[in-house]
Amino acid sequence: MRVGIVPAACLAVVGMLALAGCGSARDRPESPGGSAAVSVTGTPLAASRTSTPPAPGNSAPVGTTERKADPDGDLRPFTAAATISGTSNERAFSGALRQSVGAGPGGAHTWDVRYYELDGSDAVTTAFNRASRSSAQTNLRSSGLVETGDGSCVARVEPRRIEFRPTAIGEVLAGNWYCAPAAHYNNTVSTIVIDSRTAEPITLADLFTDVQAGLRRLSDQVVERVGVPATLPGVRPVEANFGNWIPAESGMVLFFPDYQLGGFGMRSVTIPWSALADLIAPGQRGLIPG
Repeated sequence: MRVGIVPAACLAVVGMLALAGCGSARDRPESPGGSAAVSVTGTPLAASRTSTPPAPGNSAPVGTTERKADPDGDLRPFTAAATISGTSNERAFSGALRQSVGAGPGGAHTWDVRYYELDGSDAVTTAFNRASRSSAQTNLRSSGLVETGDGSCVARVEPRRIEFRPTAIGEVLAGNWYCAPAAHYNNTVSTIVIDSRTAEPITLADLFTDVQAGLRRLSDQVVERVGVPATLPGVRPVEANFGNWIPAESGMVLFFPDYQLGGFGMRSVTIPWSALADLIAPGQRGLIPG
């Protein structure tokens, strides 16, 4: 995953993780040197947290004023709802926010990772939960949690959006991290899209009848809607540039990390289904309303 992202078949997203590896021991957040033990499955958000040194800007309960972690101000506060529910493939789903916290040697580097898990143990919920954990931890890996000689790092990850569509469930996880004495924090983002009929990830190759034609269409649409040059590397018609997406009623929502579209800050662009409909594969047309 670039500070930003590289898509993979595992998550319809970022981070070159094979499906067989999602949620495995190697996917757990690692402290510098790998010395801290971290929960892989997490705990319900309401449960007692693991006892670890508090992270700067991350020690206060959700909804309270937090300490400043960088010169630009507080890291983004947690805002994800504690529970979720929705319907996909004519089935009602519910779930809850989970949490995994950890610290590096001496507590110099700390993290707080939150992600959704669905209730149940069937194939769809298992696939979603495995991908959600892995995606959250992929964000963490890109956070630069490494030993620094003159400061410390804090990283946070949480769900920013979840979509229950007729044939799929999509989730966006995003984070920010800061290592002192940097001038500002940085952002990370990754997405997952799980087919609620098959429990398989939906990749760009699955979404389009012709993936290269689909990538060219996405590139053209982003250039037109954002107003960036077509020569910008971040909009070239390659999967690595458009791997972060989820389906929504309004269209295909694409997410871009810092600097991909020029300038600092994560950005999202919605491409209406009407601009993509002629290229959507027959098996994925259930994503399009109506």
